[in-house]
Amino acid sequence: MKSNAKIRVMQLGTSGPLYGAERWIMALVKNLSPQMVESYVAAIDDDASSTLPLLGAAQEAGFQIMKVGTPDAGFLSMVKSLKAQILADKIDIVHSHGYKADLAALLACRGTPAKTVATPHGWSRNAGWKLKLYEWMDRQIFRFFDAVVPLSDDLLAGLSPGLRQSKQMHLICNGVDISEVDDTPPAAQQANDASQLKIGYIGQLITRKDVDTLLHAFALADLPNSQLILVGEGDERAKLEALAAELGIGDRTMFTGFRADRIALLKTFDLFVLPSREEGIPRCLMEAMVAGIAVIASDIPGNRDLVTDGKTGRLFTPGNAQQLSDLFTRYAKGQEADTMRQSARQKIDAEYSAQRMAQQYQELFQHLTAK
Repeated sequence: MKSNAKIRVMQLGTSGPLYGAERWIMALVKNLSPQMVESYVAAIDDDASSTLPLLGAAQEAGFQIMKVGTPDAGFLSMVKSLKAQILADKIDIVHSHGYKADLAALLACRGTPAKTVATPHGWSRNAGWKLKLYEWMDRQIFRFFDAVVPLSDDLLAGLSPGLRQSKQMHLICNGVDISEVDDTPPAAQQANDASQLKIGYIGQLITRKDVDTLLHAFALADLPNSQLILVGEGDERAKLEALAAELGIGDRTMFTGFRADRIALLKTFDLFVLPSREEGIPRCLMEAMVAGIAVIASDIPGNRDLVTDGKTGRLFTPGNAQQLSDLFTRYAKGQEADTMRQSARQKIDAEYSAQRMAQQYQELFQHLTAK
């Protein structure tokens, strides 16, 4: 690699919604130096119902995009198409995200000069056998990558001891695009009633997020002038809507579905709650801490990396609705210090900015291409 040449890096994602991994990709490419890295954002087009939201976001931000394969083509045909794209655009590094993208990248890069980098974004602990099998296979192929970059100590611990101790391993902690949060104004339609306590959640409505506990806690709290706002979509939505009605809080619970303006909505919350049973280092929690919103999170790895109880937010025992409800009441009574919000922002600025994360990835990309 010539010293004055840009490093061409393809970020390879999938056809899924613009959730954690996809937003992470956007935060990374926005903060890599355009003088040193030329970013391409690619997505595997294997879902006829998907509009490939990752590519839409990347194109809007001004990045070069690539659609890999077609919904009716087989996996091997898609790999062949990806390989041709890598060679045509002289890609130096393919940085993949997710088990399907990881396998495609590994196969497509064989016989090309391109290096491979994989970033695992999370492990499922209570998933079905099929997802567990895919994730197990993903862990097995990591040994063939030039670099594997987990986002947290917990994700690192989920890898084999041999891989954890190998030269391929590079721990780079998750980061959030602070400028995106700072530059986004609150959603005007949600910020009208300042007297109403707004408790919010942003994320997928799926089992491991344990939104059930959040609903139970909200029902237990004696907070008549309050609203629960759930931003996100998922296969648990119908069940959760039925539970809210059953608990008698249906009229005070808003299910917004997926919202591209999630940060604008976040800035109207008084409290942000993340009740998950498992997480990496959650981006939504970091965004709330940057925005100056008081945070309450389940006491699990990942959340604990960000929230020090009583200093940068509050932690509660996973699944303990009564404990979470008590924290709601304490906040409503003004018993939680504003200094926690300031400390939370300072922690993200110092340790979890996307700028810091991008700089570390840039150094890794330079190292790999120099080799």
